[in-house]
Amino acid sequence: MRSAWLATVWQLDWPKSKITSTGNEQEINVQKKLMTRILDSLVSANMNAVCFQIRSRCDAMYKSSYEPWSSDLVATRGMDPGYDPLAFVIQEGHKRGIEVHAWINPYRFESQVGQWSGQPGDYNVDHPDWVLAHNGASILNPGLPEVRNRISDIIREIVTNYDVDGILFDDYFYLSGTTAAEDADAFSKYNPEGLKLADWRRSNVNKMIAQVYNTIQEVKPYVTFGVSPAGIWDVTPEIAASYGLTLPQGISGGYAYNSIYCDPVAWLKEGTVDYISPQIYWTTGSGTTDYNKLAPWWSDVALHFGKHFYSSHSISALTASSSTQPVQIDGVTLPAAALSNTEKAILFENTAPQTRFVSTEVGLQIDANRNGDKNDAPGSIFYPVTKVYATAGFVDYLKRYKFTNKALAPAIHWKNTTNPGTVSNISLNGSLLSWTPVTGNAQYSVYAIPANQVESPEVFNSSQYLLGVSYEPSFTINGALNLTDKVLAVAVMDRYGNEFAPVIMGHSCVAASTPVQDYPADQSNSLYPFVFTWEPVSGAISYIIEISEKEDFSNLICAREVYTNSFSTTNLKPLLNGQKYYWRVKTKTAGEISLASAARSFVPNTFCIAQPINAAENVALTPQISWTDAGADATYQLEIASAVNFSDGLILYSAKYNTNSCQLPSGVLVGLKTYYLRVKTMINGVETYTPIVNFTTEARVPDVPQIASPLNGSTIESSTLKVNWNEEPRAKNFRIELCSSNSFSPRQTKIKLVDPFVYETIYDGLTSGTYYVRARAEYNDKDANGNIITAVTNWSDTIQVTYKLPTGIEDIQKEANRYYIINSGAGDKKLVVELCESSKISVSLNSVSGVQLMSLNQLMPAGQHVIDLSIQNVPAGIYLIFIEADGKRETLKLIK
Repeated sequence: MRSAWLATVWQLDWPKSKITSTGNEQEINVQKKLMTRILDSLVSANMNAVCFQIRSRCDAMYKSSYEPWSSDLVATRGMDPGYDPLAFVIQEGHKRGIEVHAWINPYRFESQVGQWSGQPGDYNVDHPDWVLAHNGASILNPGLPEVRNRISDIIREIVTNYDVDGILFDDYFYLSGTTAAEDADAFSKYNPEGLKLADWRRSNVNKMIAQVYNTIQEVKPYVTFGVSPAGIWDVTPEIAASYGLTLPQGISGGYAYNSIYCDPVAWLKEGTVDYISPQIYWTTGSGTTDYNKLAPWWSDVALHFGKHFYSSHSISALTASSSTQPVQIDGVTLPAAALSNTEKAILFENTAPQTRFVSTEVGLQIDANRNGDKNDAPGSIFYPVTKVYATAGFVDYLKRYKFTNKALAPAIHWKNTTNPGTVSNISLNGSLLSWTPVTGNAQYSVYAIPANQVESPEVFNSSQYLLGVSYEPSFTINGALNLTDKVLAVAVMDRYGNEFAPVIMGHSCVAASTPVQDYPADQSNSLYPFVFTWEPVSGAISYIIEISEKEDFSNLICAREVYTNSFSTTNLKPLLNGQKYYWRVKTKTAGEISLASAARSFVPNTFCIAQPINAAENVALTPQISWTDAGADATYQLEIASAVNFSDGLILYSAKYNTNSCQLPSGVLVGLKTYYLRVKTMINGVETYTPIVNFTTEARVPDVPQIASPLNGSTIESSTLKVNWNEEPRAKNFRIELCSSNSFSPRQTKIKLVDPFVYETIYDGLTSGTYYVRARAEYNDKDANGNIITAVTNWSDTIQVTYKLPTGIEDIQKEANRYYIINSGAGDKKLVVELCESSKISVSLNSVSGVQLMSLNQLMPAGQHVIDLSIQNVPAGIYLIFIEADGKRETLKLIK
């Protein structure tokens, strides 16, 4: 999809002038001339669609039964212009092979309250209860069924009366900041489900979107319906997880979900849009709004629900980079010839204001769309269209570097269609190519292929030889095209965008054989993801693989055209574990589409967590975990996180296994806490994660911790005071208090909050004297209403200790060697070794599975030594440190 937003509100792009009297031919021609210039510029850039704004403020750029002619078109709102702009744009667009998508603002009414007072189409007079005003502007109230009906009636009229290719909404939904009082009446009348206000408002928008979609399906289901929401949906991991999604890393901001109550993921999930066109109006590499992160994420989301993603780009800041002007670098003026084009572009982008950029930035964004696409449907919609044709060199840049060939808009392949057959009687009379059309509503794609490649079906596998698209059974050949070594061909396209068998002028048609399927076998259980395969067919241009939930293929998931004899399920929306599906394949040749192969059924055996089940409660602290067996040679990476996004710092446990089950060790989970679990492996060469499972552990009340050292009444001579207590894996964390008074006065008490599964802490910076130490455990519990709260155990017995700072070499005159772990900042840890005398010491760091990650063997003198454990790059989890000195071995547990 290659399109542009053509804004008419406030005459931003068009018409730039108004009609002052009905039928004023001169004024009409001025408007028409500018429109044809715009359409011609799109054709010159090898674009294939335009998004024409026809209803911006409850007005019309077409003949409407419901609302008045727009004051952006005519001098007086409601005055008949004497022609129909939408009909004109469709006629001129289709003449050029350009799809016309009618762009509509569903709710926006007034930019200023009272703007249309005394003028036609004032809903404040006709339906004052429909108007929802806030902060000086107003919209039609999304909470009213009557408003939804009016919007769907408007869409029905447009789709019925005009040959539009699509309907497109932009992101005007609720006005940001709308108070609860402003729509309280509708909230009380039309909320039978008892939803919270924000959920109710999103539900209202969702209902409108669904009603519009269903209306289009009733009238002309081939008319595509798209919506263009804000470029950032939401940043709440739990909301994303409710849709089976994870959020893009490092993205922040966004207002759509909770400010204007827009939930495009809901529309995708409910199947009430054909495509989504988020307004990713930021540049590549722009930190928390990085285009390179947002565009692939949206593409994956659209694929996840089996729909299309066409990015909306802002080119408002597009600036033509000059290749002739001198360049200033560090105060020195250089001629333009002194720098390459790349250097000039880089220099411009580095020195220009951040909101300005040149064509190459748009190129990077187009590349991101293409590279992130798995749906065979990349696309771009540029805003605004004026910047496309009025920025010097931009059309040439697109045509030369990015849109080098013509392109067919992506097919809506999940809707049922029938083979319309092929054209016949192709003839060329001068520059006019004509043919006998097929029956029904169709378009045609026209090719000029090299004469010496007529026998090569691969010539139709790309748009290299595509001349364009026609809505009529004829096509005017560009006079600049040399046909002496070319052969012309015509293929039928249905209005869904599916291209059928081409016919080569003057050549016999090639019979198409039905493919023979290979994998998966009929009635098989297939480990998912996998690759569909079939035997190649001689003379095949392409194959159409159809996948359906029903044996009669009335409920298609897809009918994708592919150019090899295989198709991966990774290019589909996720198939449901255990559900029966059907698949078959057809062959397309130059002249025919074959009969479909026999329908084979299969049941995907999805790689998933078997135990615990999703949302399980009262899970043991050392549960048995199991997942799908991916084969004898598979290895698995199990991860447990404290949050659904599995970002760095949130993964509590990570370990590799060679079997598809494990008993989770003690020291990972605490009681009455929700955790998130996933497993990763390779399946058929594809890195595959299970869907994330969340579970909540059982409630466990820990025992009161008992301080093991220092001993009560002991004297400690050291540079630090180390406190140890007994292991208690049921605790959420520990609170250790040290004070010079046994009353533990808050002002004098030093507090340490210690993570779970860590049973020691160190106090330093103390002065010599008497201290008192106590400890307690904290844990999760439930209050009377079932809410999770933090509870605490009783305090341990208070320990009294006499602490002395060491003097001279007395600090190493201890009864035994000592070893302990300290935090060193930045998430790293160090091992402290205190030796009574010179010793040969061996230290090794090991995973719980026995893999050695670090080792050290050396002779150390008496005293204190600090060893860097270098765990920055190891996964979160539990590790063991083995220490051996003088024939004695000690083991420490380390938790990352």
